[in-house]
Amino acid sequence: MKLRSGKIDLNPRGDFEVTAGATLSIRIDIDADKSIKLHQAGQSGKCIFRPVVFVDIMVGAPPRRCPRSIRAEIAEVVEDAGDNTVGFLIDSDGRVEVRLDDDTVIFDESGNPGGPEDLEVGKNVLVRGRLDEEGGLLATVVVIGDVFHIDGVVETAVEEGSFQFQPASGEAIVGEVSVEVTDGTFVLVGCDDRVDADAIGPGLEAVVVGKFDADEDTLRAVTVFLSSA
Repeated sequence: MKLRSGKIDLNPRGDFEVTAGATLSIRIDIDADKSIKLHQAGQSGKCIFRPVVFVDIMVGAPPRRCPRSIRAEIAEVVEDAGDNTVGFLIDSDGRVEVRLDDDTVIFDESGNPGGPEDLEVGKNVLVRGRLDEEGGLLATVVVIGDVFHIDGVVETAVEEGSFQFQPASGEAIVGEVSVEVTDGTFVLVGCDDRVDADAIGPGLEAVVVGKFDADEDTLRAVTVFLSSA
């Protein structure tokens, strides 16, 4: 794939003003239906991509949108004057600072509740959070190590801290599995509406993000996304 000119010109829809000390938010949307048309580029074996891009530039922070989930390796740990870990840096389409606050929930490599002290350079993490005005990611959840991301259907309600879950065909886990939920598990509906674990019920389509314990045949849930509740 290549761009004919090697670059994309972005033409904002409407005027905007740049002032010292102000924050501007740039939102870029690509019209997939009009853009994904592949044309053979001569004998090069490459195809030309003709993106149709819409750009909106707004004063202030970007509108509140759904949180992002990023998998990356910790490149640097950020500490305050008291040597307390307050964030870390990852490389994801450029260097991104992940910030922690009192509401950030951290899970260690076993899927158990952890803390900032578990974050080390070189460890892989799954981070879920929102971009702030300074371009950093304010984390709501940080999971250290490998994480399963399984689509399927809930088979039972939550009883004694777990429910039965049937993964969809083709998922990494085959056959019904027990999903463990704790007070730290995020149960979400829609974009980011947190609900109680009681909302988990038979027949609901769900995505479970968590750690798989093969010895106990249990998936320890970090986050459960429900299609409806």
